[in-house]
Amino acid sequence: MGLLQSARDANGEAEAAFLKAIALDPQDPVPHGNLAILYLDQSRMKDAKREIDAALAVDPSYDIALLARGRYYLQTGERDKALADLLAASTANPAHSQSQLMLAAAHYEKGDRIPSAQAVDNADRLDKNDPVISSFRTAVDIDDYDADGAIRNAQEFLRRSRARGGDYSALGANQDAGSTLNNAFRLQGLDAWGRYYGDAVFSPFEGSGYTDQSIKGSIFPFNNATDFGDDNISQYRVNTSSFSSLFQGLLLDPHMLSGRSRSATLLRTPFIEGSLGGGINSVDGHTRRIGEAEIQGFSNETIPLSFYGNLNWEEIARDGDYTDFGGFSTENKILSGNGYLTATITPDDRVVAYFNGAKRDFDLDTLSSNSQLSTILNDGLFIPLLGFPLAPDELPLYQTRRDIITTTNAGIGWSHTFGYENVLNAALLYSGTRTKTTDELAFDWETVPFLGGPGTDIRPFGQITQDQSSKTYVAALNHDIGAGPLTFRYGIEGGWIDAHNSSFLHIEDIVPGFLDGTTLGPTEADNRVDIARAYVDILHEITPDLKGEYALFGTRMSGDGVDVSRLEPRFGLAWSPVQNHWLRAAFMRQSVDTGVPTLAPIGILGLQPNQFSVGIEGYSDTVALQWDAEWTDRFFTSVEYQHQELHDFSIDFPLISLPAADSLPLSRGSVDRAAVTANVALGYGFGLSATYAYMESENKDPLEPNYGGSLPFIPRNSGQIALTWVNEAKVKATVAANYVGERDGDDLGTKLDDYWSLDAHLIWEPLDKRIALEAAAYNLLDEDFELTPGVPGWGRAFKGTLKVRF
Repeated sequence: MGLLQSARDANGEAEAAFLKAIALDPQDPVPHGNLAILYLDQSRMKDAKREIDAALAVDPSYDIALLARGRYYLQTGERDKALADLLAASTANPAHSQSQLMLAAAHYEKGDRIPSAQAVDNADRLDKNDPVISSFRTAVDIDDYDADGAIRNAQEFLRRSRARGGDYSALGANQDAGSTLNNAFRLQGLDAWGRYYGDAVFSPFEGSGYTDQSIKGSIFPFNNATDFGDDNISQYRVNTSSFSSLFQGLLLDPHMLSGRSRSATLLRTPFIEGSLGGGINSVDGHTRRIGEAEIQGFSNETIPLSFYGNLNWEEIARDGDYTDFGGFSTENKILSGNGYLTATITPDDRVVAYFNGAKRDFDLDTLSSNSQLSTILNDGLFIPLLGFPLAPDELPLYQTRRDIITTTNAGIGWSHTFGYENVLNAALLYSGTRTKTTDELAFDWETVPFLGGPGTDIRPFGQITQDQSSKTYVAALNHDIGAGPLTFRYGIEGGWIDAHNSSFLHIEDIVPGFLDGTTLGPTEADNRVDIARAYVDILHEITPDLKGEYALFGTRMSGDGVDVSRLEPRFGLAWSPVQNHWLRAAFMRQSVDTGVPTLAPIGILGLQPNQFSVGIEGYSDTVALQWDAEWTDRFFTSVEYQHQELHDFSIDFPLISLPAADSLPLSRGSVDRAAVTANVALGYGFGLSATYAYMESENKDPLEPNYGGSLPFIPRNSGQIALTWVNEAKVKATVAANYVGERDGDDLGTKLDDYWSLDAHLIWEPLDKRIALEAAAYNLLDEDFELTPGVPGWGRAFKGTLKVRF
C-alpha cells in the first residue's frame, strides 16, 4: 500500500502505510528500506539513515537497504562510499534495474561517464518499461547539448509513462515527462513544441508545471522597443504573471530554485556554486559594460535548504539622427539583484522568501524643432505690438531628460500539505516603485528677429520635475484540493496601495515685463486605494481527452477617486480528438495588475491573454483559440487566435519618439491576432522554427484623432524564421530572420514601412562548463527602419559576455 501511495505522490499517506507495516512487524527489513527511500526522496537524511540502519541490522545483505544507503551517501556528497554500496546492491540483486540506475548516477556524480552509460544500458535491459531510465538519459543529454538524444529520450519517457495505462494513459497525467519534453525541445529552439507539452501536462500540485508556465509568458503584440534585444518576433515573452507562476511553483517544490550549472541534477545533493562574468554592449559606435555575479546552493544537513542570489549591471548607449532635423543620444544604466531562500521546515511545510531590487538610470538628450516658444512670442508679443507674427513657425529645442526608476519587491510564503492533493498556501507580499523624472528645456533664439543672436543663442526655457511612487501591500490565502475529476482552487487576497505624486513646473521669463515666466508647485498629492480579490477556479477532467476549467474572480478597489466592483468570469475547454492533437478555447476577463505576485490561477488551460497595460479601472475581454498538433516525432504545428476588447488601457511610446510622449491612454480598443508556427527537428542537432502572425486592431476612443484607425505599433504582418544548431561541443547557435510589417507609428495613424532584420545568438560552454561565452548580434545587415515617424531604429548591435563558474 505504501508503494502505491508513493507512486501517486501521496507521500504522507505512503509514510503512514510504511510505519503501520513496521509496527506490525518491526523485524521485517522491507518496510524499513522502502520508508528510507521515501525519506530520501524528501531529503530527510537523518530519518532515512535511521531506517537504513534498522533494515541492515535485521539483514546486512538486504539489497534495497544497500541501495538506500548508497543513495544516502550520494545525497550527502560521500561519493566513494555511495559507489561501494551501490556496487554491493547491484551484486546482491543483479536483476534489479533501480540498483543499476542508481549506480549510473553514482558514476555520473564522480565524472565517470562511460561506466555511467553502461549502467544505464544495463538498467534498460532489465526493465524496458521504466520511464525513469528515459528521464535519466534525457537529463544527461540536455546537459551534454545532445539535442537529438534529448528529444528522442524525452519522447520515450512520455511513451513509457503513458504505457502504464489507467490514469497514466492521458497526456495530462504525466507531468514529469511533459516538463522534461519542454526542456528538450527548448534546447533545440523549438519553443512552441515545448510550450505545448508544458501546457498539456500542467498539474496544480506539481511545481515543474508552474516553472514551465513562468518561462512561457504570453504574447506581446507591440513593436515599440527603444533598444535592441527588447523585441522578439515570436512575441512570447515574460509577463507580469510570470513571477507569480514561479512563486507558486516554489511553494510546492522549493528546491527547484537552485541547480548545478556544470552538470545535470539527477539527485538533490549538497552543493554551492558561484560565477562572475563581464562583457560589452556595442551599438551605434558606443561600447558599454556588462557585469554579473551569481551564487546558489543546496544543503540537506539539517533541513532541506536552498538559496540563490544574483547581481547584474548593464549599460547601453545609443544615438541617431532624426529624419527632418536634429537627433538624440541615450545613456541607459541598469542595476538589478535577486535573492531567494527556500526551506522544507517539515515534510508538509515549505517556506519561500524572496527579494528583488532594480534601479534604472536613463539619460536622454535630444535636438528637435518645436513650435511652443514661437507660438508664445507671436501670440503674446509680435502680433499685439506689430499686428503680424515675426518668430519662425518652429525653433530648435534642446531637451535634457533623466529618468531614475527604482523597484523593490519582497515577500514570504508558506505552503502546507494536509494530504494527497490538499494544499494550503499563504503569503505576505510587497512591491514598491519610484519614478523620478527631470526634464530641462532650452530653445535656440538665433532666428528670432530683434531678440535672438547673433549666432547660436541657447536660452533655458523651463524645467519639469515629477516624482511618483507607489507601495503595495497584499496578504494572500489560497487552498487547492482535488476531489476525483475535479480540482478546486480558491482564495482571497487583500491589501492596499499607497501612492505619492510630487510635481514641479518652472517656465523662465521669456521677455521680462512682457512675457514673464511662471512657477507651479511643488504640488504634493497622496492617495490610498484598498484592494480585495476573491476567486474560485475549478479544473474538471470530464474524460481523459476532454478537460474544462471554470473560474470566477471578484475584484473590489476603493479609495481616493476609485470605486470599482467587478466580476471577472473565465472559462475554457480543451479536447484531444486524437492522440497528439489538442484543441483549446477560452474566454478570460482580466483587470489591472497590482504589481505583486498572486496565488490565484494564471490563465485558463494554459492560455493567457496577450499583454496589454490597463488602468486601475480598466479591463480586457479575451477570446482565445489554439490548435496544437504533433504530426510526427519531428514535425509540430501550432495555430492560435485571440480577439481582445480593451477598456481603459495605454500603449507605451519609445522615449526617443517625436513629439516626446511616454504613453498613449485610450478608453477603448480591440486587437485580433492570428498566428501559425511550425517546428521541425531536422536531425544532426538542427532545429527549424517558423512563425507568421497577422494582426488587426482598432482605436475605439472617440476623442482620439485616429478614431476608427489602427492602434500604434501593431504590425499587420510579422514573422520569423529561425535555425538553431546544437552540438555536443557545448555549442548552441541560432540565426533568425525577422520581418515586421507596415504599422502605425503614432496616434495620428502615420504609417511606418516594413523591414527585415537578421539576428544571431551563440552560447559556448567549454572546459567542463567552467566558462560560458555568450554572444548576440542584432540587425546584422544594418537595415534602416523607424521606431516612430522620423526616429531611426538601431543599426548593427552586438552583445557579448564571458562567465566563469567556480
